[in-house]
Amino acid sequence: MSQIAGIEKAEGGSINKCVEYCKWTVKKRIPIIEWLPKYQWKENFFFDFSAGLTITCLCVPQGLAFAMLANVDLIYGLNTCCFPAFIYALLGTATKSSFGSVAVTSMMIGQTTVRFEDNPQFSKEELVSSMTITTGIFYLMFFLIRLHVVKVIFKKPFVCGFLTALVFYIMIKSLKLVLGIENLKSHYGPLNLFRNAFNLASNIKRANVPTIIISIVVVAVFALNTVLFTPWLKKRTRFVLPIEMIVMAIAIVCSYIFEFSKMGVPLLGRVPTGLPKLTPPSIKAFKRTWLESFLIAAVNYATTVSNITVFNDNLDTEQEVLTMAVCNLVCGWFQCFIFGNSMMRTVVAYSLGVTSLMSAIVSSVLMFFTILIGGKIFSPLPKSILGSIMLTAATKLLIMRVKDVKHFRKSWEDVLIYLVTLLTTMIITIEIGLIVGLILSLRKILDSVTKNEQAAKQNTGPPVVPGANIPEIPPEASSDLLLLNFPTPPLITSQEKMVK
Repeated sequence: MSQIAGIEKAEGGSINKCVEYCKWTVKKRIPIIEWLPKYQWKENFFFDFSAGLTITCLCVPQGLAFAMLANVDLIYGLNTCCFPAFIYALLGTATKSSFGSVAVTSMMIGQTTVRFEDNPQFSKEELVSSMTITTGIFYLMFFLIRLHVVKVIFKKPFVCGFLTALVFYIMIKSLKLVLGIENLKSHYGPLNLFRNAFNLASNIKRANVPTIIISIVVVAVFALNTVLFTPWLKKRTRFVLPIEMIVMAIAIVCSYIFEFSKMGVPLLGRVPTGLPKLTPPSIKAFKRTWLESFLIAAVNYATTVSNITVFNDNLDTEQEVLTMAVCNLVCGWFQCFIFGNSMMRTVVAYSLGVTSLMSAIVSSVLMFFTILIGGKIFSPLPKSILGSIMLTAATKLLIMRVKDVKHFRKSWEDVLIYLVTLLTTMIITIEIGLIVGLILSLRKILDSVTKNEQAAKQNTGPPVVPGANIPEIPPEASSDLLLLNFPTPPLITSQEKMVK
């Protein structure tokens, strides 16, 4: 009897452990189960609601602008700011963040959609759906084989060079809208950046004068907001002026009153409303765009994690990969394209004192109602407003990348990686520039590993004694001081764990 009781007790203990493990796994993979019951509604909801409302005001104009940058229907931009953000709120771990459409990813998608625009084998909707779902599959593979450390390859010189080159692609595309030049042929392949720039300059006589005047006024307002209004407000309040939404609202009213359409100003026209339609992928599109999807997945993940790491200490990068996989796999069926983290919107959320992902839920709900009823409101909006938003975003991105150059300018190898990646991306194509940058960055990591192994072999002296050759710490020194002794140079791939 005692043996039977012991066996039953052991089985009961195993079952309890299994149940506890299942609970732990569910809470780890669906974090909202953990934080929502503990949410302090009275203390935090006001800040999260105000942040969600402000982010919505930013998402609407940026979603429309980045949809044009991705060369897809405008509703895709709004959907991408709504549905992936809601799923991220359920599964994500970055409380201070804003997910949706972003300039860099939209530009890379736009390059692909333009290239396959006239392909009779599949429609543009099938192409975008296939790319989004393929990206989700790659993220899922990253998660299953624990390849989230892939971001280590994306060193700052490589990322800065690549993103700086992308800024010029974005500027060329936005200038077409700012000048009001329509039906301009787009080139792709080697030298496409310079060919498109030359094509734009050759057709400058076709520019619409009222559109140029509108663009100059809007860009000037954005510049004044960045230089004067925003710093002035920061000193006095947490309130962030949603200047894009304000300008867009004024432009819509002016378009009604002054009848911009009769002046030849290009307008948005019809924006679909209602629930998103089911857009199944195409197997043929899968086969044609899997490489582009992989490159977008790699760049998007590296930039997204880099952005949210700045503002979030307890970030689970493994869970982030899974979240991005689920978002793309689900939303790719419903008129969404590949989403990412917006650094500018994340900064806004952080400055407003956001405390949890409740702000993302608020923003998603408000975006959902905008999608349902807002289509007719946006139809008289001049396209130049969205072009000005894209141009302003590209300029801010360029300034950020130029500031980052100072972090690696002391190393000739880093400077070489930056310049080669920049020039290759600009002169040849985005895909080739990305591959070249990856190879150079990987070469640096392998070189670091080789040097580490050589240093370890040369270190044949007596074993290092803990505390040896370390000077005495003065009594007045901080008790938080920690000295680490490494017998060999630390690996570049271990930097994140070392910091933790």
